[in-house]
Amino acid sequence: MKWRFKNMTNIWSFLMQTAEVTLAAYLLLLIKQIFSNKLSPRWQYGIWVLLIPRILLPAGLSGKYLLPELPIFLEYCKTLAEAPLSSGYITAYTPIHTGFVLPWVIRAPLSITDWLFVLYVLGTLVLLFKYAFVYIRLRFLLKKGMPLTADQENRLEQVCDTYELKPCRAVSVPGLPSAFVCGVLKPVLALPDGCVTDDKVLLHELLHLRYHDSLQNIFWSLLRALNWCNPFMNYIFDRISSDMEALCDQRVMERIEGEERREYGRILLSMTNERYPHAPGTTSLSNGGKNISRRILSIARFKKYPKGMLLVSVCIAILLLPPTLVGVAAPGFHDMSYSTGTGFDYGMAMASARARRCTTPAGAIDTFAKALIYDNPVYYAAVTPLDEMEELVSRTDGKIREAQLACSQYLVYNLTGEADGGFRALLVLVMDSMAPPEGGYYYDEQGNHVNRGCYVYPIRVFKENGWVIEQTGQCQAVTGISESPLEYRSGNLPCLSSLEQMGSTGSIRIEEQVIAMVDNQLANNDQSFLFGSYYHFDGRAKPDAVFSQINSAYKVTYAFNGTAQERRSLWSAGIATVCADENGLPSEPVQLNMTGDTGGSRDGCTYTNRNVDETWDGLITDIDTEFHYTYPNDYDVLPDAYAIQVYWNGSLEETVTLERSDTK
Repeated sequence: MKWRFKNMTNIWSFLMQTAEVTLAAYLLLLIKQIFSNKLSPRWQYGIWVLLIPRILLPAGLSGKYLLPELPIFLEYCKTLAEAPLSSGYITAYTPIHTGFVLPWVIRAPLSITDWLFVLYVLGTLVLLFKYAFVYIRLRFLLKKGMPLTADQENRLEQVCDTYELKPCRAVSVPGLPSAFVCGVLKPVLALPDGCVTDDKVLLHELLHLRYHDSLQNIFWSLLRALNWCNPFMNYIFDRISSDMEALCDQRVMERIEGEERREYGRILLSMTNERYPHAPGTTSLSNGGKNISRRILSIARFKKYPKGMLLVSVCIAILLLPPTLVGVAAPGFHDMSYSTGTGFDYGMAMASARARRCTTPAGAIDTFAKALIYDNPVYYAAVTPLDEMEELVSRTDGKIREAQLACSQYLVYNLTGEADGGFRALLVLVMDSMAPPEGGYYYDEQGNHVNRGCYVYPIRVFKENGWVIEQTGQCQAVTGISESPLEYRSGNLPCLSSLEQMGSTGSIRIEEQVIAMVDNQLANNDQSFLFGSYYHFDGRAKPDAVFSQINSAYKVTYAFNGTAQERRSLWSAGIATVCADENGLPSEPVQLNMTGDTGGSRDGCTYTNRNVDETWDGLITDIDTEFHYTYPNDYDVLPDAYAIQVYWNGSLEETVTLERSDTK
């Protein structure tokens, strides 16, 4: 899958993104609550790392969501809200796609939903400006700080030496309520002026410095700005700050003993900073009474966690990674088994089609084929181009569904690639029973009633928020053919390409067809113990389908062009067809012993031979089909060249080579 990152450009993309982030955060919070007393503060803080890719990567990037109904419901709400509006950022029927988390205003707002997105972008910018302003003002304040006294210097050096920590520049700031570290590249330890800072407080701040908590604070602040209007995520970021502090407390407690631990809990209350709460690039925070109480309680029940818990922590994190990163399941199509298209169920069903686009060309063709067979508006919507979506909705809204077609299978004929990466093909619906749309019956050339055949739809498959289908011509009814021959080739259907070449004994014409199939056989084992399993056609759309098999078929026609004397000397004539493989044509094709009417060799060569008498019309036809279960991405399975061997009276007369460059 080729991932393309685009900026977030509308309010619905933001709602999708923040909703998915909220679900992931709630899942992590729930797991943290379950293991709150069992796993260490290192795990309690470290598990938030799983939230980072969920915030930074677009929701649904893998096609899956934590709650599969969420994108469908948002798509439904978006359609209702945007239908009466003329928004400049998104239309009613444009599927919601979450791009890169950086919001971007692409033009002047035209509707209320556009203005809401502009308001969100402005809020993000204001919050980022506020963070930058607070940080810059704080750095200017610290520049005016006074050098530490000799006693303060000695205490700081003693703490660094005792616990093997690196110091940084330190200043004394009048009026500062508590100590903190500010800055990343050139960190500064700010200490309150006029009071003695406890060694354990110094240890706490130096541990913040050692583990680069100021840098982490900047990162979490940026993520908070992207989710500023989500109250739950603001609570989550407060919890993350609290868990960072709890981890630092744990590190302090691991380095001190006995009475010092109890004393550390008592001085914790003095370490809050209401003047510079959550200042980015610092270790200054204002936890609030509830979080401070939680930290003190954690200190009171401090314990060193056994090393074996590390394995448990890693296992839990590994189990949480897939759902938080890539989601749980992809949204599916809603059922449209009811007869009319109205109301909430219909709206959600159509929204499911826009939210669940086809991911492969085969999936789009399969969905379109079943839309035709079952007259299913949801399947139609899943493969309809955006500029045709409104017309589709008006055509299907409130419509009584027609009876389904008596179709036993469908095939994809002559699938060929285009320069823009799309494909053209003929969609062939194989019918058990068919009749003209105006009523009556189809008849063959002898005037007999014919009800078996196929409907042929010329289609174009191209990418537009997934793969979609455009019908490029009128449906054609082809009667009098059954299913089995169509899987190999059909003289009643157009060929994909033809090659012609004149030889010394006659002319060669090759007609090529490609037939692709999706496996739609569904086993029914309800009575298999009595009668064995039987299969029926799977009518469920498969938006992620791949072709289970692609057949390449050719029909070689040789037209004798020799003299009358040469004709009289013939008692048998035949042709053998050699197809080029990945190594090209063999330099010397194997000469065959032309026995019997048809046959082949082990290297894939086929032949047709016949007796020559006065009734021979001068034509010889060789037909074969090759099955491909693996194929290139462009579905081109036809050989690049053919070598046609002409045999007269069992002897090789000439070899004619035809290459794909001769395709007409």
